[in-house]
Amino acid sequence: MRKNDEVAVLNELVRAICHSADRCAAASRACEDGYRKMVIDQLCEDRRLLLVDLIRCLLLRGVPVPEVRRAITLVPAAAMPLADLDVIWIDVEMAEKKLHDALRRALEDPRLSDSVRELLSFHYLRAKLHHDELAGLADDRPLLDPLVSSRRAWDA
Repeated sequence: MRKNDEVAVLNELVRAICHSADRCAAASRACEDGYRKMVIDQLCEDRRLLLVDLIRCLLLRGVPVPEVRRAITLVPAAAMPLADLDVIWIDVEMAEKKLHDALRRALEDPRLSDSVRELLSFHYLRAKLHHDELAGLADDRPLLDPLVSSRRAWDA
């Protein structure tokens, strides 16, 4: 019974990570060159690494491959409408908050084995660092690198 409970917790995390990765990928496509794009690209890579670890955990717990694939694709890849970059950024922040909360809930869940909890704690710390960096970016940095965007306007 414990293994099924752990799989349920991992599936919840898979949904949160897929949603976050989807939002980060959309933001990466929308952002121009600059510091924000670099941060978003790092978030995308971190989300990919977390998803790979979650898939490994599910497979090691005997979840069949088709079920793992279904868990990954349950979150529909919602196409971002042509929106202001601020709106896209808000979507990224909301998805990251949901992921952060899901990771925190999972770490507090007694149904997780110690080995999975240790693995997730590493990703939780990385997510926390990026969450703090995202908050700083939202406050301090413009969405577009002003030098790059003005140069493109000049070249047009």
